[in-house]
Amino acid sequence: STPILSPEIVNATQAAIAQYSDIVARGGWPVVPAGKVLRLGVRDPAVVTLRQRLAITGDLDRSAGLSETFDSYVDSAVRRFQARHGIPVDGVVGESTLGSLNVPAGVRLSQLATNLTRLKSLTAALPEDRFIVVNIPAAAVEAVENGRVVSRHTAVVGKVDRPSPIVNSKIHEVNFNPFWTVPASIIRKDLIPLMQKEPDYLTKQRIRIYDPKGNPLAPEQVNWHSDEATKYLFRQDP
Repeated sequence: STPILSPEIVNATQAAIAQYSDIVARGGWPVVPAGKVLRLGVRDPAVVTLRQRLAITGDLDRSAGLSETFDSYVDSAVRRFQARHGIPVDGVVGESTLGSLNVPAGVRLSQLATNLTRLKSLTAALPEDRFIVVNIPAAAVEAVENGRVVSRHTAVVGKVDRPSPIVNSKIHEVNFNPFWTVPASIIRKDLIPLMQKEPDYLTKQRIRIYDPKGNPLAPEQVNWHSDEATKYLFRQDP
């Protein structure tokens, strides 16, 4: 129930900076070898490195040892790590988890320092009673009232090369389950390539096509190997 924008999070980030500064001073952490998906029951030399990596950040108790077996202790530690990094919690060291594990300690320390500045700045300007925060990197929305999160939701945000705008505004209206009209940029950069690869994509996503007069069109009536689609209206069902 603690909001991402709160004095508690600022204090926690400062404590994390102290922890990661010490880790960096000690040489960081080892790189977990790629090439094999690690999960409960697997026995592999890479599990030893994984144990060392998780122990350094406190996700795994050092008393768990350095066995090559991916046991329940390692499984719990991986799940803890995944939860802390916004990765789907499944206990499996796949591509996304491995990528996060192998981000250098110095980079993590720099990220913490950058975000501490942001957190301090944004926290200082919050309304006193209630507000909503969209945490773009976490793809999450928090509704905060009297200093506690009363509702949390998953958000849909832009890509790195087409980021969501940063907005600070009063909310005057909330729409529940509205139609979504697809912008021309997304039609051109996303829908057209997707339809070339997956002709039933629009049907599965419940996105309907309308011509300029408002008449519905079937996907097969559109030439997906041209920009013709940008002339039409694409609307996704609620």
